Amino acid sequence: MDEMKLLRERTADVPLPALDDLAPVREKLLAEARAEGKPNKAKWAIGIAAAAAAAAAIVPLSSGGQPAAADPVKVLHDAAQAALRKPDMPPGPGQFLYVKKQTSQGTREEWLSGDGERDGYVRQEGKGMPVPVCVDGKCHPVGEKVPEKQPCQKEPAYKKGAPETAGAMYQYLGGGSAAMGENFSQIASETYLEPKARAAMYDAVAQVSGLSAVENARDAAGRQGVGVSWDGTTLVFDPATHAYLGTTKEALVSYGIVDRAGQLPG
Repeated sequence: MDEMKLLRERTADVPLPALDDLAPVREKLLAEARAEGKPNKAKWAIGIAAAAAAAAAIVPLSSGGQPAAADPVKVLHDAAQAALRKPDMPPGPGQFLYVKKQTSQGTREEWLSGDGERDGYVRQEGKGMPVPVCVDGKCHPVGEKVPEKQPCQKEPAYKKGAPETAGAMYQYLGGGSAAMGENFSQIASETYLEPKARAAMYDAVAQVSGLSAVENARDAAGRQGVGVSWDGTTLVFDPATHAYLGTTKEALVSYGIVDRAGQLPG
C-alpha cells in the first residue's frame, strides 16, 4: 500500500495549517526518533503529514489559515428550522404573554394581553404599573369608565395572520429599511407568532444585504452566542439550540403564556 498516495487522496480538499502550528508535533516526533536511535525518514514524513491532516480535519480553516467564520444566512435558517419544531401554543381568550427583558437599564417584565382586551402590566426593577387597554380607539384609564381623548390602537400580543413566507415577512418588518432591526426586535420579543410566522421572520432577515456573523457575541444579559449583524443591530442566537436570545442591547430572558397579569410562567 502506498501510504503517501492514500494520504494525499484523503486530504486533497483539506487545507493544511501553517508550519508554526505543527511545531509541537514535529518536536515530539524528533524527540521520539532520537530516543529510539537512528531516524527513519519515511516514518517521519508519514507521521508529520498525518499529524497535519488530522489537525486540519479537527480545526476548520479558512484560506487565510484562521478558523472559518459562521455564515449569517445559515445561522438565520437554522433559527427558522428550530422555530418550526416548537409547538404552537398561543394565548387563549383572557390570557397574557409574559416577557422578561434585560437591558443596560435593568430588568423589565411585561404582561401583554393576548387579545388586546385587558389591561396589561409592566414591572421595572420591582416597581409596577398597569397599562390601560385601548377600547373603541380610546385609551381607558384603569378603574375609570370615561376614556381619555388621546386616541390609541388596540395591540393584541397574539399576532394572528402574520405573514408566513419570507418575502411577505420581509415587507412586514420594513423591507430592508433602517427601522427593520428595531421592528424585528420588538416583534420577536413582545408578540406571540405562530411557528411558521416566526420561522418566516428569521428567513426574512436572511434576505437583508450586508449581513455579517459575529463570533462569541453576547446579548444584553451576558449570554454568549453567535450574532448576526447589520446596520447597528446584532441579533444573538444560542449556538446549540438556535433559539433567539435577543440583541446586544436587549436580551429576551423569559417568555411564556400566563392566565393573569402579575403571574409568572410555570
